[in-house]
Amino acid sequence: MTIVELFYDIISPFSRFQYELLMRQLVGHHWKTMQLKMTPVMIREVFASAENMPPGMNPSKAIYLNRDLKRLSDFHQIPFSLPKDFMQIAIEFKTDPALQFLSAIQPHIDEASYNRLVGIFFQNFFTKNPAEIWNPDVMRQLTADVGISSESIDKSLNTMTNDENRKKLEKNLETVKNLGGFGLPITLIHLPDKPQWVFGSDRMHIIGHLLNETKPPILRKE
Repeated sequence: MTIVELFYDIISPFSRFQYELLMRQLVGHHWKTMQLKMTPVMIREVFASAENMPPGMNPSKAIYLNRDLKRLSDFHQIPFSLPKDFMQIAIEFKTDPALQFLSAIQPHIDEASYNRLVGIFFQNFFTKNPAEIWNPDVMRQLTADVGISSESIDKSLNTMTNDENRKKLEKNLETVKNLGGFGLPITLIHLPDKPQWVFGSDRMHIIGHLLNETKPPILRKE
């Protein structure tokens, strides 16, 4: 199995799409050589380290991106809607606690449960009636709905802002910086000879090629 590592942030719309597309390839073992690993990293820190302006801050890009996200949702058949106050949420870094929590809980649950949990957070944020996923009570409820124990939830809520978790997120950021990343999502394919990475959510065919998969990626629901 080859580890395919998705560097994501909950506030990143294209991370939402890449997450769903990667998960589709696991259904029914469509791609048989991929082991999916989710790695949280703060996109604002990625932008800052690369001296890259967030696309939403450019008026022309923002108009295009809003239109493009709707097309992607329709084509890939992935439910998606930007919260009406998305830019305000992004500017105020409101989703940072959600990412800190997802980082803190990762060591306490199995990989499959963690992957599902990340999806639950994405689904409840990028919707017409978004949940306040940064609220501890909401985080607790969403996590409990996946079947994760209250003990793991409590421990993660209590440690999400400590030095150990902060250093973990900094290490994830350093990995992205060393790769040459300038935004999210980044998908890193851990090939035995030389790891390779792709940016965005429109390179699934390249990922399949790098994995030597014989089946094309599932881009739409069958």
